[in-house]
Amino acid sequence: RGFFLDLSRLYAQHGFATLAWDKPGCVDSEGAYADDLDAYAQDALAAVATLRKVPEVDPKRIGFWGISQAGWIIAKAAAKDPAVAFSVLVACCAESTADQDRTRIRGTLQANGLPEDVVRKALETTDRLRAASAAGKKLAESGVGPEVEKEAWWPLAYMGAPLAQVYPHLSGVAYDPAQDLARIACRTLVVLGGKDEACPADVNRPLYEKAFAGRHD
Repeated sequence: RGFFLDLSRLYAQHGFATLAWDKPGCVDSEGAYADDLDAYAQDALAAVATLRKVPEVDPKRIGFWGISQAGWIIAKAAAKDPAVAFSVLVACCAESTADQDRTRIRGTLQANGLPEDVVRKALETTDRLRAASAAGKKLAESGVGPEVEKEAWWPLAYMGAPLAQVYPHLSGVAYDPAQDLARIACRTLVVLGGKDEACPADVNRPLYEKAFAGRHD
C-alpha cells in the first residue's frame, strides 16, 4: 500500500517480482498484532519458500528488502537461511531494541531543540518505565504518573500517546541483532540517512562494519 505498492511496481518494471504482506492485526491481515520478531522472521522465511515454488522466479535469486523494524526481522531470517541471495536494509538499526529506542528519543528531542537536561530526564524516565514494565509491575508501581504527559518531551517522544497506552509496550522485545548480522551469508546493502534521528548513520555504521567484518565487500 502507498509507498510500498509504488516500490513494488517500480521493481516489477525492472524485472523483479515482489511479495509483500501486512503484519498480523494490521490493515486486512488476520490475527493480533504483537511485537514478536521471531514470528515475523518466520513469516519472512515462509514468503521466501513460497516464491521458490513460483515457476517465473529464479529460486537462487530471492532476497529481502526492508525498512525500519524490518532490519531486525531480516537479520533473524537471513541468518537462518544461507540460501537467501541478498538483503537490502533501509534505515534499519544495528543497535539493540533498547538502545535504538534511546537513540530515537535523544535524536528526536535534540532535533526539536530541547535542552540537554530535558533530554536526560526523558531518557531516565523512559528507562525507569521500561524496567518496571519488563519486571511485570503495574503502571502505578513504576513511580511515574500521568503528569509526565504534560512535560515538553513526552508528545515528541511518544507522538502524544497517553502513558497508559505506551507503558505495556515499553518492555517490548529485547533483541540485539549483532550475532544474527554476523551470521548473514548473503550480500547485504545497508542504506542509512545522515539526518535520520531514529537510526543515525554515525551510530549504526560502525556496528554494521563490525558485524560484517570479513564477510562483505
